[in-house]
Amino acid sequence: MLGIVFSAKKLKKIVNGKETQENMEFYYRLAEFYQVDLFMYDLQGLLRSTDKVKGYFYSSDQKSLELKEDRIPPINLFRAVFYKKKTHFRLKQIESRANCTFINLIGERNKWHIYSILRRKKYLLPFLPQTMEFSQAALERFLTTYSEVVIKPVNGAFGSRILVVKGRKRKKQVKYTERKKVRTVNMLDKDLYPFLLHRMGTTRSYLIQPYLSLQEYNGSKYDLRVSVQKGRAGRWEITGIVARVARENGIVTNVAQGGAAVSYFEVKGLIQPEIMEGIKELSLSIAREIEQDQPMAADLGVDLAIDKKDRIWLIEVNFCDERYAYRESGDLKMWCNSYRYPFEYALNLYQKSLEKGGADLDDQGEKSRGINPS
Repeated sequence: MLGIVFSAKKLKKIVNGKETQENMEFYYRLAEFYQVDLFMYDLQGLLRSTDKVKGYFYSSDQKSLELKEDRIPPINLFRAVFYKKKTHFRLKQIESRANCTFINLIGERNKWHIYSILRRKKYLLPFLPQTMEFSQAALERFLTTYSEVVIKPVNGAFGSRILVVKGRKRKKQVKYTERKKVRTVNMLDKDLYPFLLHRMGTTRSYLIQPYLSLQEYNGSKYDLRVSVQKGRAGRWEITGIVARVARENGIVTNVAQGGAAVSYFEVKGLIQPEIMEGIKELSLSIAREIEQDQPMAADLGVDLAIDKKDRIWLIEVNFCDERYAYRESGDLKMWCNSYRYPFEYALNLYQKSLEKGGADLDDQGEKSRGINPS
């Protein structure tokens, strides 16, 4: 039996048939193909657990879902997001006590932390935009150096709460996205910092970077989401690439902020072959470096962009990638692969645990024969 950990909100949507981002049919088909049962439960219940947790059992034989309480499976795919360090500490305690493994359990997803890890490697420096933790001094320094800068939360997601500032002299312009619409505010230099603090709020930390002049697709800037995942063989592989195109005059490419997912094959002709190879090599290198810091990482979404001078830049790394961009772009094979590879990685680890005597085949209800669908 394989476990999958979701947030409580997402699990409720899954059970009620209202989940629009995770495609549960892929999980169910994989379970049926490999003849392995699934146990889906939520992070909040897990944190309250002792030896058992309440969740939903999917029978690959009966093709049915049943609410039950069971012990934590030995191998679990982690699909929930959290930011508190004490949560990670608690989950590591549960791993040790329950003799289980949480694949893609990430202790630190803070963008500043990830940047700090990657910049230690000299060969990666040419691909990292200059980055500082946001402060008034950093803002003044960047606006002296760059004509446009971007300010983003260190723990943000879906492109929310991102601000772009333009102007070097007394007048400044700030753009941000609200309800999928770009808002523009003009102001004097003296009003800029108080305005930014108001937009940011007081509970979040932010980064500041130069706002890159990216290549365009049909008149709008775009970047690439590269899915880098571990599969059955346990090595990093690129399982999909999708383009994300900003809306007209948009400041971010995120689909959640009004951007559009476009098939990689639509934009492939705009990218020189040697640059595309560089993007693939860079994505794999980033995954390997992150694994040194986060050894349980197995499922990454690496956002890369190409500027108008054909330079490749890292935008950010995502640890719990919402894979629906492949569905939106029509790349169904890549969409399927983004589920299949982590599933097969988890299955392989589980089969190895059985070989080592780490779990009782009968007790777990496991029926896997190790069939490879490819």
